[in-house]
Amino acid sequence: MSKSPDVEPGTERSLRSGPARNPRRRQRQIDTESPKTAPRRKRSKISESTFVPPRHDAETVDGAEEEQVNGSVEVPHLMNGDAHPGSAPRRKARARKESVTTMDMSIPLRGRRNSVKRATRGDGATVLAQNARYSVKLLPSTPKDLRKEGLEWRGSLGAGHHALAITRQRAYVWDYTAHSAAGTVRLFDVPFLVKPTEVLPFGALVTTGTTADIGLVLISATTGKVVFYESIERAASLGLFQERSLGIEGSIGSLFSGEVVADIVSAHHAGFVVTLSSGRIAQLTLRDAQGKPRILSEFLRANEQVSTGLFGSIKGLLGAGSWKRDVSAVHTRQLGARGQMQVISLTEKAELQIWHLDWSGQSIFKGTLDFREVIAQELQKNDAPELRGKHEHLTTLDFAIRERKSSSLEVATVGTDLSLDILLLIRAGRPDDCEHVMANLVIEGTDVAVPQLLKLHGNHRSLASSRPRLLLPKPSHTALVTFENAFALKELDESDANSPEAQLHASYIQPVTFEDSVHLKKGRSLKFVGAYEEDERSSAESAVIFVEGAGMVRVTVEEAALDISSQILRSTSPFISTEPASMAAHLANKAQALRALLNHVRQSYPAISNGTMWQLLWDAEKVAAAQQLWKMFQEHVAACDQNKRIATLLSDICAIANQSLSGGAEERASDDAVRSFFIHHLDRLDRLLTLAEMFLRDLRSDVDKSSQTKLRLVSEADDLWNTALESVFEFRNENAAACGILPDTIEDGILTNPAEYIDLPEPWTSTTSMLKAVVRMADQSRDFAREVFEDSAKEADALQPFVQHIGAANPVLLLSMCRIYQERIKWLASRPSERDRELSETLQEHFDKSRHNQFRELAGLAQSEAGMQLAERYKDMRTLTEMVIAEMQFSVETFRETSDPHAKATIAKYLERMTAKISAYFDRFGDDFATPYFDTGFSGSQAGLMLANAQENWEPALNKYLRGDPSRAKLCWINDVLMQRDFAHASESLDVVGKEQETFVFAKKAELSLARLSLLAAQEDREAKGEPHETTAREAQQDHTAQSELAILDIQDQLYAHLLPEIQACIDRQAELEIAMQKFGFKNQDLHALRQLLENYLDRILDRTVLSADELIDALTLLDNYFTDDEFEDHNLQGSEFFLALKALRAIAPYIPQGRLEMLLQLIWKRCYVYDNWFEIHAGEKAGDAEREVSDEVRDTAAWRTIYFARDQGLLAPDDDTEQQQPQSHRVRFLLPSECLGAGCSAEDLAYRWSSADLLDPILKDNKIHDEQLLSYVEDRRLDEWVRMCVGDVKKQLDGKAERVAAGLERERAFEEVARREDVVGLEGKGAGKKVNGVVGGGGGLKVAGYEPDEVDAEHGLVVDGDGDVDME
Repeated sequence: MSKSPDVEPGTERSLRSGPARNPRRRQRQIDTESPKTAPRRKRSKISESTFVPPRHDAETVDGAEEEQVNGSVEVPHLMNGDAHPGSAPRRKARARKESVTTMDMSIPLRGRRNSVKRATRGDGATVLAQNARYSVKLLPSTPKDLRKEGLEWRGSLGAGHHALAITRQRAYVWDYTAHSAAGTVRLFDVPFLVKPTEVLPFGALVTTGTTADIGLVLISATTGKVVFYESIERAASLGLFQERSLGIEGSIGSLFSGEVVADIVSAHHAGFVVTLSSGRIAQLTLRDAQGKPRILSEFLRANEQVSTGLFGSIKGLLGAGSWKRDVSAVHTRQLGARGQMQVISLTEKAELQIWHLDWSGQSIFKGTLDFREVIAQELQKNDAPELRGKHEHLTTLDFAIRERKSSSLEVATVGTDLSLDILLLIRAGRPDDCEHVMANLVIEGTDVAVPQLLKLHGNHRSLASSRPRLLLPKPSHTALVTFENAFALKELDESDANSPEAQLHASYIQPVTFEDSVHLKKGRSLKFVGAYEEDERSSAESAVIFVEGAGMVRVTVEEAALDISSQILRSTSPFISTEPASMAAHLANKAQALRALLNHVRQSYPAISNGTMWQLLWDAEKVAAAQQLWKMFQEHVAACDQNKRIATLLSDICAIANQSLSGGAEERASDDAVRSFFIHHLDRLDRLLTLAEMFLRDLRSDVDKSSQTKLRLVSEADDLWNTALESVFEFRNENAAACGILPDTIEDGILTNPAEYIDLPEPWTSTTSMLKAVVRMADQSRDFAREVFEDSAKEADALQPFVQHIGAANPVLLLSMCRIYQERIKWLASRPSERDRELSETLQEHFDKSRHNQFRELAGLAQSEAGMQLAERYKDMRTLTEMVIAEMQFSVETFRETSDPHAKATIAKYLERMTAKISAYFDRFGDDFATPYFDTGFSGSQAGLMLANAQENWEPALNKYLRGDPSRAKLCWINDVLMQRDFAHASESLDVVGKEQETFVFAKKAELSLARLSLLAAQEDREAKGEPHETTAREAQQDHTAQSELAILDIQDQLYAHLLPEIQACIDRQAELEIAMQKFGFKNQDLHALRQLLENYLDRILDRTVLSADELIDALTLLDNYFTDDEFEDHNLQGSEFFLALKALRAIAPYIPQGRLEMLLQLIWKRCYVYDNWFEIHAGEKAGDAEREVSDEVRDTAAWRTIYFARDQGLLAPDDDTEQQQPQSHRVRFLLPSECLGAGCSAEDLAYRWSSADLLDPILKDNKIHDEQLLSYVEDRRLDEWVRMCVGDVKKQLDGKAERVAAGLERERAFEEVARREDVVGLEGKGAGKKVNGVVGGGGGLKVAGYEPDEVDAEHGLVVDGDGDVDME
């Protein structure tokens, strides 16, 4: 591909001048005229100067005299907008809202015509035609080469705002939105030969993936060859130095003889759909499955077999000749399914075929639907004389897919219940005698409905060389039909026949839809060669038409109405005086003109877009605000000293605004400056308001102005903002219905639903600058009032009126601030950009904070009442409660401090009024107020006072609040006991707190104990009342779980007491943890995960925070056994850690799943068995043939001690098979080592505690290390036999202990019997001087045989001391 020279950057202006509009007004319609008279058709035309340099003398078309009808131009020899030389006289104009515009030599108007330049827009476009409904502009960006007469080319849009034009030799790519043709135009040679007699090539612009590169695809219409350039920038640059081909080449497939490409339609991510002249349709993709550039094509097949269509008209399309069809149009749309597109084909015989495509080239045929008979029947029903007899010759020319008003995209397929809504363009009659009709077709499955049938009244002809095309630019209320030498605009009537407005119209005359047409000048080589919708121009319906011999023309509906409104607002309209004698009359004239424009647009063009109506409303409300501002200005002037004229704030900022907006010299502040702004710059009212805020910022540093002058200017600034915005929002509310805005969708001048803002441009009242300014205005005016008043104590009397004025104005200003915040939040929430929607959420957070702070600040201006009213209005309960509580506390403190009886009485009355107001808030807002009110009151230092006050005045609300959330149970049980006397609920509340909320050991024990005590009180209370006082099942369950929790807490207390002696000398908390880990965490130092677990648990134990049963079991089983024989011996666990773990497990056993119980039981025993190194332990000596005796080393193991303690304390049953008072499914039992293998080694075992793999995997790894150790003991040291030996030895020891205790008790009873029989004195004499029971002469001492010195029998309370005596504990 070679690079052609760049086209010259300049663009000639083809239209330089045109006739001027006569400034005289036409006579207005008298109010008494009958409303049944339908409006006359409007006629307008575009002069020949559209495309050729105009002559400087005014000429009338063909020398005929012009005739002005209803403000439009009518030209002789035109019939319905078409010229018919030599035809019969034209028919009388129909009574409907339609007009025809012809591109002719000049626009004849009444009176004298001056040669003036045609108006241009800010975008450089030339306005060719404009009325209240639409405008036509010639875009300046078209390359000069394409404006030459006789040059054939084909145009299209794509890749955003770029245009593509293709001739037989070259392809042009440019930014068609540029303001001139000076921008860069890319030229490429067509890479295949196209003969002059052959059809022009086709092409399209594509975006390349996620990059900003623009690709180009070119298709030969005669051969089907396809060339794809992935980046036109890269292709253009490389083409300067390389001769090799830069494009990817391919083909759409073999073409039949005489078959050519007829059209190409974008299918977005699925590539393109190519239509051939034979009716065949192919999908063309530009990338393969890996995303690499590659030309792939596949013809779409129709493979239906069963007749299921409407009226039995589904036909098999694979028979002989089935591929040849008269396809008139093919369109695509995206489906809800990811990566799929829908292709809809329309034939001239009114048949629809539908396929589903994806990006890979796969297609699914959905079916065929024939609706010809339905259309014919609808035309027969139509009684229009011009359509009679023509329904037999129907040709469907084109269609457009209408967007359905639903929240999600509906997929339309034949044979389903989903719907398809299309607009058809139909030719009724033969080509030489026909009418064009548009039909709205709604397809529900196989059912077809035609809710609307519209006829084009222009006498258009469908030429054989080109087919008419139908466009439906968004928001789809006006259709645009292009013919070869004309285009027509037709309004679509979308009103509901059952609506009140439609019924009102039906009572006297049916509203007629708007229609107009524009024709090209005959005799020149001009014709329409393409038309495309502009999706990016959301403010109005817009389309771009390619005109061969002229360039690009943009047709914009509705923009003209906005231009007229802007002209009125800025006094550039010839009907608005720029030198009025009275400003009040001038503003009233503007208001009347805008109101008339609103009414005219609303009545004459009911389908006009929502965005345009809002723009018109915004313009009108600015004038309404200006009327009130002028009155305010006069009041400010009157308040000034007339002998010493002082400039007002409005005159100062108007002078600044006029200079910045007009770009003129500096202007002096005066009445003339205000008048000038109101005449010329009302469209920038927002600029005036933001300047007022900037003026205050500069005023703060102005040392020349007195305090009184500063406060006067601040109060005037407040008046300016409040007057303007109050007038604006009030005007919106009052006039919303007149603009078609439903009253229930707007409140305080703000649309209530963000979805209503979707089609609206940014509101002028809630721009970023307006939002920032109003927030700063509220802050600055308050700060000024406080600072100036405090710094000018001597002028207090003179300043007091201004301070009061500012104080009263600040709540009104905050009301406007809230409205602006709400409007901007909702508008941003309606934007399609994800960034804007996120900004909306962020702004909502800022609004909540700003509103809270601003309302609270009103108390400093003695406007607390106003602040509460604002908080009520916006249902800001947090702010309202804080303000109410602050007022109550301040009043109470003032009451206590003051000694004036009169002041005390006043404050007391105010407190009574506030108490009544709070009661009203409880009734009005319910929990929405009660929750933040009590939350705030109970979170402060005066929670007790709040509780007492609430119990006295708002007991029902307090009771509901306290019982509404378990987190309030600590207060709830107090209220239950003191006020409600509901001990059962108090017990339940404390039980919830203790089990689910409390984190400290002592507090939890106290709460659970109090819960049990309250439960007993509830039972006694029921008994006292004569009610059934037996414990209910729920109460029994509650008490059992409380006992279980208390047992766990007792074990944690024992563990803390065990640790305390070793850490009590530490200097800080961190040292305590380090010493504890050194003393009790040595054995697991190589198992990092388990050591970390132990450290975490010890840290919490030392903090006296509650551990769960699982955590406590981990802590006890990972702890080193530590023994001591000093004064802290009583607190030492003496190696019972694993026994306590089993005891904790038994406490929770009835309340956990059986699988979890078994896993924890195995884990405890496994850690117990691996605590000691069994390879270093030796058994005792053999005693003949008896069993091996157990050595002291074995008795020192954790396993022996655990079995001993568990058996001795009754935790394990003596026979190992049953356990008394425990259900079989919840029993804690003895396990052999081999039965513990695998415990805690799978993710399923511990996932309920650690869901994250990062935490769980290291713990499982360490548990598996324990498992390996235990397995080696079981296999290599036969640990099961050792443990059985331990069990036997423990049984022997406990049996011996029991015998010794029994013998001792028997001897004690014998001694007591002897003592009763003998004389006590004799016994004392005999025993004098002998130590018995450690006391010299201590009678009653008894030596217990079978016990070693210092032996302990804790169960029976016996201790044998060093002398062999028995001490009774």
